[in-house]
Amino acid sequence: MRSKTTAFVIAVTVAAGLSASCSGGDKATPPRKAEGKKAVKARVLTLEPRDFTKKLTLSGSSKAVSEVTVAAEAGGRITRLAFEKGDRVKAGAALVWLDDSSAKAELAQAEAGRDMAALENRKLKALDERKAGVTEFQMEQARINLNAAEARVASVRSLMARLVVNAPISGVLVTRDVEIGAVIAPGQPISRLITTDPIKIVAGIPEMAIADFRPGQTAIVRFDALAEREIEGKVTFISPAVNPVTRTFDIEVTVKNHEGKIFPDMSAKVEFPWRNIKNAILIPQSATVELADGHAVFVVEGGVAQQRRVEMEDVSGETALVKSGVKAGDRLVVTGQRSMVDGDLVEVAEK
Repeated sequence: MRSKTTAFVIAVTVAAGLSASCSGGDKATPPRKAEGKKAVKARVLTLEPRDFTKKLTLSGSSKAVSEVTVAAEAGGRITRLAFEKGDRVKAGAALVWLDDSSAKAELAQAEAGRDMAALENRKLKALDERKAGVTEFQMEQARINLNAAEARVASVRSLMARLVVNAPISGVLVTRDVEIGAVIAPGQPISRLITTDPIKIVAGIPEMAIADFRPGQTAIVRFDALAEREIEGKVTFISPAVNPVTRTFDIEVTVKNHEGKIFPDMSAKVEFPWRNIKNAILIPQSATVELADGHAVFVVEGGVAQQRRVEMEDVSGETALVKSGVKAGDRLVVTGQRSMVDGDLVEVAEK
């Protein structure tokens, strides 16, 4: 009796299995992804086409707009200096005085000769008015003598003026190449004077982009030394010829420097708005994950994470312009992707 019961149970079990197989034979059960795993929490962003301004960033360095060598026109011994290195001066400010003792004596002599010539000229004019027999030759000679004496005075005064060296332009005195008591020759350098407000940044435009630039165009300049502070400038010069060494076109961007914090030869980055792209696909740069040979992102489809390789064409700040890999309408994972793998279940919180 027991063996018959066992056989009956086995038969019922087999029959039940065959019945279940026949009832579901026309529908294959899909494999369950991430079966048994807990869903990864993430925020997503639905991608929409937007306009994007492609930017061109150039490396450059700051240069003084004007730079001159301050030198003495006359020679002599320095008796006074009125500047130190780093001083800011206005155009015309007196910087150096040379010994003028000999010039003063020469001027006194020239002025005495002028006074004598003027006295002689007046005396002859008075005699001529009284018809005292003054000849025309005497009158003309007196006039010439007076003119010569006055010219002599003017010449000595001009010499004395050259004994004081003045700043030819407004700016900053970078060097002090002489000291009190030194004897200098005419034309000897005394200091280097530069203009730093405004100041220019020199960079190079690649040949492929030169057609998109023009004088007057605005640019954003950043200096590492100024904590990447943005300073607006304008293009004031574009070279009409390519630099044979760098194979770029030299460009100058002028910026204001009222605070005097920008100095010559500081490294700078110059950023230009270059090209506008319509209906671009943009993603936060932080949404990408690095691969051994590129970048990828995760998108959510049907509650499941899918990893996609992306190719980025450009980056502006925290925004990346995508060339391929995602499209409008994709639901891009923007947080939580660091702990994801392809096929994970995703618990979505819309962003």
